[in-house]
Amino acid sequence: MAVTRNRFTNYRSMIQKSEADWQTSYAKHLSGLQVRAIARNLLQDQHGRTLQHFCTTSYLGLDYHPDILQGAIKELENSRTLRIANSRNRCQLQVLDQYEAELSELFGCASLATLSCSAASSGVLPLVAAGIFTDGISPHMVFDKFAHYSLNHIKAACADETEVQTLPHNDMDQL
Repeated sequence: MAVTRNRFTNYRSMIQKSEADWQTSYAKHLSGLQVRAIARNLLQDQHGRTLQHFCTTSYLGLDYHPDILQGAIKELENSRTLRIANSRNRCQLQVLDQYEAELSELFGCASLATLSCSAASSGVLPLVAAGIFTDGISPHMVFDKFAHYSLNHIKAACADETEVQTLPHNDMDQL
């Protein structure tokens, strides 16, 4: 029986096709930037350039909110660490549990805090695909062709659990 490969990903091909462009972007200082925040959505890179940050995922600007920054500083001082360096299902900082409980109460649902969209997608979407939250019934998962990377990178893992389909961008008729 022949194994069908690369239905959802093809890293080798993707890397081969994009490598020259990545090298050009690094050479022209468009990638690999090391930045510091100098104001809300304003960065300065290692080349001394000031950059307006248009691709932030801090949609509400909370990354720069003074009360949140002060609360984070206070908790770092209380915890005396950035994190516990092991899997959080074995051990986590008490403040993370408190934070998730307060978010859950605020939004009236179970809330999880993750470091990024990719981390959340990687952790949750395969469970959705496996039917863990729907009494073992796996859903048919549909992704927009231009879905964010945080969704696209996990499609192969989801496809191992359920039917996964990628539709043309915004094609509501096909959906």
